Amino acid sequence: MNATKEQIIAQIKQRILDERRKHSKLDWAEIAARKIYATYFPDLDLLNDYSLFLEKQGYMDIDWRAEEPYAIDEFIKTLKK
Repeated sequence: MNATKEQIIAQIKQRILDERRKHSKLDWAEIAARKIYATYFPDLDLLNDYSLFLEKQGYMDIDWRAEEPYAIDEFIKTLKK
C-alpha cells in the first residue's frame, strides 16, 4: 500500500459518509469498526488462532520452531479439516 496515513484516513472517512447516507438508521460506529478491521487487519484472526493452537498443544518458548513436528505444519493440518 503506497497511500499516506492522511490518504487512508480520508478514504475511510469518505466510505463512512457514503454508507451513512445510504443507511441512516444503522449503528455506524460498529459498522465502521468492522469495515476498518476487515480492511486493515485481515490476518489478526489467523494469528490469534495460531497462538491459541500453540498454547493448547503445549508449545513453550522456542519449541514451536525447534522440534518436529513443527507447530506450523500441525496448525495447517487443522485448517484443512
